[in-house]
Amino acid sequence: MATNIAGYVSAGRVELAVCRQASGKISLSHQRRLSTRDWPNFEQLLQSYLKSLPSPFHSACFGVAGPVLGDTVSPTNLSWTLTGSGIRERFAFERVTLVNDLVATARGVLTLSDDRIYQVNQGESHPDGNLGLVAAGAGLGAALLVQDPDGDYVPYASEAGHGDFAPGNQREVELWEYIYGEQGRVEVEDVLSQRGLVSIYAWLTESRSLTTPDWFADGPDGAEQIMERALTGTDEVAVETVEIWLDCLSSFVSDFALNGMTVGGLFIGGVIVPGLLTALNAASFMDRFTKPGKLTHLLERMPVGIVIEERTPLLGAAILATNGEF
Repeated sequence: MATNIAGYVSAGRVELAVCRQASGKISLSHQRRLSTRDWPNFEQLLQSYLKSLPSPFHSACFGVAGPVLGDTVSPTNLSWTLTGSGIRERFAFERVTLVNDLVATARGVLTLSDDRIYQVNQGESHPDGNLGLVAAGAGLGAALLVQDPDGDYVPYASEAGHGDFAPGNQREVELWEYIYGEQGRVEVEDVLSQRGLVSIYAWLTESRSLTTPDWFADGPDGAEQIMERALTGTDEVAVETVEIWLDCLSSFVSDFALNGMTVGGLFIGGVIVPGLLTALNAASFMDRFTKPGKLTHLLERMPVGIVIEERTPLLGAAILATNGEF
């Protein structure tokens, strides 16, 4: 039997699995998570994974955190370049599909049961409305899902995470000024990502002339430490960092919902938000989400859910690998 491969490529990690479809359901096996820091390029990493699997290889789909142009994608926060034709020829696949990671995630979201979504706002889904997806991790991604004439949802990637960050209050203006002073521009992703958590913590520490704790480190490890200490309440600056981060997320998600008219519902995924569920106050989040304005009534009725299934990008890539359809 030919082997189908599903993959998810982010700045920090690559997830791979063998995928099969039976009775309309997708199954994953041989799942592995590999650090991008250990490999000079994607093809060497993939070769190491495939050598333990039976061939021939039939098809593969890789969701990649970056803009996919034709057959090529260079991950935004990673110095790799992937080409579908190059992977297909090197490993003798019959078909290789490269999609934006949010497209893969969106396709996976459509398969999830209700218990894999934590509902922040129940709302009322409009049957003909668009769906939205925002995911925060090493970077920030967003995708819109639009119904085709048959009523099926088709995901479209965006690069909204690289738009300008808009402060929502004086405290966030000061955060903007801090990051702007460091790099000369402030993208949304500079705040709503793992490095954004690190930047907020560093700004609070420096602006208050506090001593930087020994545990604090620049990078994803620092973000994980901040989240852990915020959830346990063992570091007041970490607690405030997460509060600010979630406020900024709510504001961005609200803007994206209006831009995309996601009256069918909006999903929040990625590796950060599900890990902060116990710190998330749904009422506070929705207060910021429904900020007073001409369309507050629209936002109040919009379903908002958090994706707690961590395999969602891989599940979406698996669907595309096995049947090639969106």
